[in-house]
Amino acid sequence: MTNYEIRIQSPDGSRGMTWKLQQTDDMSALTSALEACENQKIEVWEGHRRIACISLSGQPRLTL
Repeated sequence: MTNYEIRIQSPDGSRGMTWKLQQTDDMSALTSALEACENQKIEVWEGHRRIACISLSGQPRLTL
């Protein structure tokens, strides 16, 4: 298991909620982040490595 951090930006662009989770790989961490995202910008990190930066504002929900 690998440690990941999910960061959600507030509507004003500041850092909102952050939480840590353990997943088996990058895709599992990304899937967890997408499940939590509605209209915010989210970032997925593994330590100092940014896995993804996604904004779903006004876009349909994705299912992986």
